Amino acid sequence: MSNRKRIMLLGAGDEHVHVVRAAKYAGHYVIVVDPNSTRPGVALADDYVQLDLLDEEAVVKAARDRRIDGITTASLGIGMRTIGAVAEALDLPGLRRDSAYAVTDKITMRERLHTAGVDSVSFGIAASVDEALQCATELGLPVVTKPPDGSGSRGVRVVSRADDIAEAYQAAVAQTRSPERIGQVLVEAFVPGHEINADGFVIEGQTHTPSLRESIMTPPPYRQEVAYRFPASLASTTQTAVENLLGQTMQALRLNQTAFNVDMKIKPDGTPALIEIGARLPGYGLSFDFIPHATGLDMAAINVELALGGAPDLTTTMCRPTCMFFLRPKTGKITSGIDLEGLRQQPGVVAAQSKLCPGDSVSAITDGIAALHYGYVVTTADSTVDACQLAQLAADWFCDQLVYDYEE
Repeated sequence: MSNRKRIMLLGAGDEHVHVVRAAKYAGHYVIVVDPNSTRPGVALADDYVQLDLLDEEAVVKAARDRRIDGITTASLGIGMRTIGAVAEALDLPGLRRDSAYAVTDKITMRERLHTAGVDSVSFGIAASVDEALQCATELGLPVVTKPPDGSGSRGVRVVSRADDIAEAYQAAVAQTRSPERIGQVLVEAFVPGHEINADGFVIEGQTHTPSLRESIMTPPPYRQEVAYRFPASLASTTQTAVENLLGQTMQALRLNQTAFNVDMKIKPDGTPALIEIGARLPGYGLSFDFIPHATGLDMAAINVELALGGAPDLTTTMCRPTCMFFLRPKTGKITSGIDLEGLRQQPGVVAAQSKLCPGDSVSAITDGIAALHYGYVVTTADSTVDACQLAQLAADWFCDQLVYDYEE
């Protein structure tokens, strides 16, 4: 067809399948890049390139050789710098190297927001346990320690006691990948308030936020979402402040023609504070099993069109109360089968996923790896309260079906 374009997709995992299918449905030629040839997106694509997603030079060459018209990913943060390198080298729509680095390096992100005068979280940088203790003293406990380039809440700790700083520092260091950040830890002031998440797109410098949702978090010392509910309940003044902060952040980090997902805290005075930002679709099944049911938007199709230089229609067709609960089985070793289809038949359920298998050992959710493996259930109803009640009932039903070799 005359409008057929060539799009490169970094990653070929479960969530990338949605993007591959959306691009194919639109008639485009899809090239996936992934080091693992057994990933599900590989078989669906028109072309496959087996490369390390962090090998910028090799991926740029592959993209140039294949004369691509656009490059994107699903919700994978690990390849964002490579996407920026390719888009800049080939003058494609989307991120540039500088912006891609800023949204994948938390220290750079904090420094740029501070320089731009964007109201942000107070922070320090520690290259040793002693420096982390000094940061905590200056900021005041509690503090949050983070690896500079981490994702999925891995290595993140909320620290309320000075005696716990050493363990928190080591946990963050263990999750750091970038050579230039080895040994460095970001120490942030803890922000009181409730969690919200903003999902949207920056198009021609304008910020569009079709999804504002609330998060329920694990108790300290970990910081991992265990549930989401839509829409977020915000006062009009707070919602305006959120939109203003998003616009200022995108400008400060020079983000354009990209998806974004932002974690914020709404402080007791109703003002927002930016906690995290990604220049990609949100993960955890939100882009494909949650937001479409809440807003009517096809996030995969929008992502493809934007990557190819289009102007996608972001008009929401509904605002449906929606809830996602991550499944939290009892602690133990699972010996039974997993009744995922039974879960999908529970009242109000519109989507459910789980990777649990007989023989899996289950413990408390502390990061995104565990949350995704255990799975989630998504429900809709006429009110957020009803949607969350249905999600809780469905999750309880699923966990009650499981048989354990032992429980603690």
